[in-house]
This record gives sequence, C-alpha cells and structure tokens, in this order.
Amino acid sequence: MTRSPRALSLGSTSKALGLAGLRIGWLACRDAALLRRVAARKDYGSMCNAAPSELLALIALAAEPAVLARAQAIVRPNLAAWDAFLARQRDILACVPPQGGVTAFPRFVDETVDIDAFCDALVRETGVLLLPGSIYGAAGPHFRVGMGRTDFTVGLDKLERHLEARRS
Repeated sequence: MTRSPRALSLGSTSKALGLAGLRIGWLACRDAALLRRVAARKDYGSMCNAAPSELLALIALAAEPAVLARAQAIVRPNLAAWDAFLARQRDILACVPPQGGVTAFPRFVDETVDIDAFCDALVRETGVLLLPGSIYGAAGPHFRVGMGRTDFTVGLDKLERHLEARRS
C-alpha cells in the first residue's frame, strides 16, 4: 500500500481459501480516520466475530499452502465444467469468464428474460439457488454463479436440464 495514503486493501477467507462460512476478513489502510469509520460501522452491525471462526481462520492461514491447494483442486475442474456448459449454451447465455476468481455473472442473451422469475423457478423446481442480478442492482437478466463447491457440477447439470426444458 505504498501508492497512496488512502489506498485500501480488503481480503477475506471466503474466496481465496474457500472458507466463506467463517465470515472472517481484514482491511489494511494507512488512513486512520477511514479505519475508525469502518470500525464504527462494523461495530454497529456486530461487535465481534465468532471465536470459533477466528480460531479456524488462524489455523487456515497457518496452513495456507495446503488450504489453497485444496481450493484450487475444487475450482479447476469446476471452471472447466463451466466453460464447457457455456459453450453448449452460447445461444442463450453470455458470460465474461472469471479472471482469477470463482464467481461468474452471466446474462441471458434475450434481454426480456425475467431473471427474478427464472431464479425463483429454478430453485423451486430443481433446488439450485442462483442469485439474480437484480439483488445487486444490475440491469438486465444477469445472475451470479459461484464455482467453489465440491458438488458444483451436480447443480450445473440441473441448471442445464432446466434451460433445456425452457427451450421446449
């Protein structure tokens, strides 16, 4: 953080380590006033993290190479499966591939698709939960896909069958 005294670095155990359930993150900044404002906002929502989560995060960080290797072993085949899925669905879905992450934000080519209704039907009919872009304030029929689960391809297969049924 030598480029700017107001630079901010934010990290968490969620994405890189594949430990989203811990809800542990960190912020580094040389701007003391900003850090006080962030701390006050955080304290308003929750005074402290769960002690077991903090302990597990410390253990994970101490074993970072092994934890990263595990996460990468899960994500690599999922990214390949996602790419193959997109190739098969290119007439109805468009997506910029994730660059160093495990989350994609594809969209339907048909801008008239009601993404909220689609995601609602998908979870009701298949049990697959996708977050519609509308909850992020995104215009258009986008949805969020996370690829960090060991059962990712099970959900992806259900999504593909659901899309194929919609074509009929």
